[in-house]
Amino acid sequence: MNESGAQNVKNITLPFWSRGPIIVWLLLGLIPVSCKIFFGIQYIPSLDWVTQVYIPATISGTIMAVFTIWAVVRGIAIRYNGMGKLMKFVVILLTPFMGFGIGSNAVTMGGPMIVTVFNGNEVEIPFTVTRIMQISDRKCPNPISLNDGLPLMFDKLCGFSEQFGRSLEVGGHILVVGQGTKMGVFVKSAHRLD
Repeated sequence: MNESGAQNVKNITLPFWSRGPIIVWLLLGLIPVSCKIFFGIQYIPSLDWVTQVYIPATISGTIMAVFTIWAVVRGIAIRYNGMGKLMKFVVILLTPFMGFGIGSNAVTMGGPMIVTVFNGNEVEIPFTVTRIMQISDRKCPNPISLNDGLPLMFDKLCGFSEQFGRSLEVGGHILVVGQGTKMGVFVKSAHRLD
């Protein structure tokens, strides 16, 4: 980036009134992933909800991708002039994907998770089993994959017994029970739907 281009990027700032909503939007997008990775909390959005908000989630993800590219380019221009060109390229290349994920998560899961915490009750949401994996890792023991179309990382049930997994069939239906709304559920238990 030439000197005048870097100077132009440094001078672009967000209006003060927009910072609060952007921070809330960013947090809503990061809450689902943080809860899953750091606390092991299983939240699964309903397929109906994911389908219903596909377009708003895509728009939110696209806007967040553009915003994160701008924020990263601005940050690099201000603070990391000594960063190698390859590193800058890799960071800028990966940024839109992370931004899209954060923006779409805010709509598909972040908002519904907050609503569930304050206004959820015991619900049963049906899902279709797409795969039962016999392999297990420490983060997701005995994973049971659910409907195609659910967001990445939020399409598996973890921690259920091998016996329960063996009792299921690919293409079979299960009810996931827990605290939730029609938008999704914090997983407490699951049982076969015969």
